[in-house]
Amino acid sequence: AVSKPVENAVSKPLGDFDAFWDEVPRKEGKGDARKAYAKALTKTDHATLLRAIRDYAQRRAGKDEQYTKTPAAWLNAERWTDQPAAPPSDLHTLIDAML
Repeated sequence: AVSKPVENAVSKPLGDFDAFWDEVPRKEGKGDARKAYAKALTKTDHATLLRAIRDYAQRRAGKDEQYTKTPAAWLNAERWTDQPAAPPSDLHTLIDAML
């Protein structure tokens, strides 16, 4: 009998973690981040985490890194559930629309 190779259940999440890690704005504590990522996957999916970390990285771009969460802290705080910040409104456009 020919047996199919059993895919390691950890291999896919680890591959997904590498894609997630590529997007994080503060690359510190990779081991802790990997554990937090695995835990986060019990609550949400990879696509959600990837979308949210990209949004966070974009919002943190050009800002003081000391105030940027480490990936493990971001994951453990379930920051992927944060509502995206509303874009600043253009005051002149708003005033023109009111006139």
